[in-house]
Amino acid sequence: MTTQNQTLKKKGSDKPLTFEDMMQIGLGVLRFSPSVFYELTLQQLMAAMQGAAEAEERAYQQQWTQTRWLASILLQPHSKREVKPSDLCTFPWERPATKASKEANNKQQIQHLQKIFGNGRT
Repeated sequence: MTTQNQTLKKKGSDKPLTFEDMMQIGLGVLRFSPSVFYELTLQQLMAAMQGAAEAEERAYQQQWTQTRWLASILLQPHSKREVKPSDLCTFPWERPATKASKEANNKQQIQHLQKIFGNGRT
């Protein structure tokens, strides 16, 4: 399997992302018209899919943050001390990243950019 195919896997699956899967995402989730979808390059489609996934993740996180805030407001009258939302729970995305994971992430980003730009050669 090539490097390109490794990045085109269904989330949570070992199966590669098929053209039909990409059509479902492009036409169904992203709501591109067929003419726009077929004019996209693979790189453009992947960027749109990544952007949509990140927007969905941000919305998910915002909903949980609002729920935690509301719970803290509801609990406040029943507590003798101040109840802060962060006292109730800490979400995984709020935990600080370890130095090792930051370095690994940076290394992956550099390798990805080197693949795209050919190690600085034009």
